[in-house]
Amino acid sequence: CQKHYTRWRKWGDPEGVAPPKPKRVCSIDGCDRVYCSRGWCEMHYSRWRAHGDPNSYYEKKKKAAAAKLEHAQANRYEDVRERRKGQRMFFIAQTVVDPPDECVIWPFELDTRGYGIVRFDHKSRGAHRVALEMYAGPPPRRHYVACHGECHMRSCINPLHLIWGSHTDNMNDRKRDGAHDSKISDDDVRYIRASGKNGVELSRQFGVSQSMITAIRRGDRRSNVI
Repeated sequence: CQKHYTRWRKWGDPEGVAPPKPKRVCSIDGCDRVYCSRGWCEMHYSRWRAHGDPNSYYEKKKKAAAAKLEHAQANRYEDVRERRKGQRMFFIAQTVVDPPDECVIWPFELDTRGYGIVRFDHKSRGAHRVALEMYAGPPPRRHYVACHGECHMRSCINPLHLIWGSHTDNMNDRKRDGAHDSKISDDDVRYIRASGKNGVELSRQFGVSQSMITAIRRGDRRSNVI
């Protein structure tokens, strides 16, 4: 009959059947769904029609993941900054509540002049000034500074050693008490040059900046001391 004759012409066997067609899958990497159109499966074809890109879903996920990671990193750094700020303010509060008789040396960062620095009221301020404000209230005059009336140790934040005064008063006190601008004696200079400690430890020990320690070791400062 016509049916078997057609089979014989196509496949060489009147009893033969059509061979299975090869399964055509989506051309997107990693997708094994059945082909629909334009070389893609129905899902990727629909994405192309809606967004112009068959991989739009994955690109959005990548962008969302990157934004989430960036936000987490920013929050982590912000948390670290807040935690460090909390440690500094806690140290000042402890000192103000029960100030001892001896100097309280600031154990954190120092500025180039050897004073402790802390973030307070959204700006960087001297730790000794913040301690005096918390202990005795704001300065009676706006231009007054926190003067080290007894110890002249710049890194000291003990409010018992601090008084409000003008810059002139502060300079006169230092001259009267024989305080040196460097805050370091000749014996201290020899000790620094011979010491094996690093600049951070020495700067905290003597209440000066690390740049001062480096300058003394190089001979740029106090070169007259042998």
